[in-house]
Amino acid sequence: MEYRKKFVYGLALIVGAILSAPGMAQETGHPLASRSEYPTYLRAQNVDVLGVSVNGIISEIFHEAQDFVQEGDLLMQLDAEQVKLEIQKQQANIDMFVDLDKAKTVAEYAQDNLEIVTKLYEKGVSSDKEFKEAHQRKDLADLDVKAAELQLKLLELNKLQNEDLLKRYSIRAPMNGVIVPFSSVPSLKDANLKKLEVGEPVSNGQRVMVIMKVDTLRVSDSLPVDQLGTVKIGQEARVHVQGDQGAGRPARVVFIGPTIYETGHFDVEVEFTNPAVDETNEQKDLYPYLYRSGMRARVEFLR
Repeated sequence: MEYRKKFVYGLALIVGAILSAPGMAQETGHPLASRSEYPTYLRAQNVDVLGVSVNGIISEIFHEAQDFVQEGDLLMQLDAEQVKLEIQKQQANIDMFVDLDKAKTVAEYAQDNLEIVTKLYEKGVSSDKEFKEAHQRKDLADLDVKAAELQLKLLELNKLQNEDLLKRYSIRAPMNGVIVPFSSVPSLKDANLKKLEVGEPVSNGQRVMVIMKVDTLRVSDSLPVDQLGTVKIGQEARVHVQGDQGAGRPARVVFIGPTIYETGHFDVEVEFTNPAVDETNEQKDLYPYLYRSGMRARVEFLR
C-alpha cells in the first residue's frame, strides 16, 4: 500500500512537470504576458476636479460618469433666475437712460451760444461779462456730459459684472474628456464626496464633478541612474500596451524626474496620442478611444 502511494505521488509530479514545460500550456486567444513584462500603467494626461464659485442650487445635470464630453459642453447648471432678472433690470435702465442725451443737447446749445457771443465780443458788441458767462455755461455743460457718460458706464459695468456672475452658474467642460466618479481620483478617495443630484444646494468652492482628459495618455517609467544621460526631453519612444500586437504606439519623453531614489532609479514620463476607435468597430459604450487609463504597459526608449 505504501509503495502504491509513492508511485501515484511520483506520477503526479511527472505529469505536472510536463504540463508546466514551455509549449505545453493551454492555448488562449492571445499570449498572456506576465506583470513584470508590463510593469507600469497608462494614465490620463490631465484630471480636472471641477468646483463651483458661487452659492446656489443645482437645477440641471447634463452629464454623468462615463459620458464623453467636448471642451465647452455644459455639464451642470445652477439656478440663476435672480441674476437673470437683475441683468434684465439693468439693461432696461440702460435703454431708458436719457441723461446723456439731455446733457449733450445742452452742451450743443452752450457751444452755439458761445460761438455767437464770441463773434459779438470780437465786434465789441458783447461785454466781458457776457463773454465770460458764455464760456462758463459751455464748461458746465461739458462737465454734465462727462458725468452722464460716467453714470452710463457704471450701469453698463454693473450689467457686465452680473453677466460674468451668470457664467459662474454654468459648469462647463474645460477640455475634451470623460466624466469620472470622485473615487477615480486617488486624492479624493477619502474626501467623502458623493454624487450630486438636482435640487441639492452647493456652496462656493465645493467640488462637484471630475473630468479626465484621455485623448492623450501618459506612462511613467523608472530607469537606473546610469541611463540618466541617455534620455532627453522630446526623445522618441514606443508604448506597448498589454494585449496589443505589433511595434507599439509612437510616444515622446515629456518629463525627466529631478530625484534619484534610494533604489538608484529616476522617473521618466512619456506621452502618446490615444487613437480613436475605428468607426467600424462595435462599441458597447460611447468611449471613443482605444486605450483607457489603468491599462498595463511598458515603455521602449528609442535611440
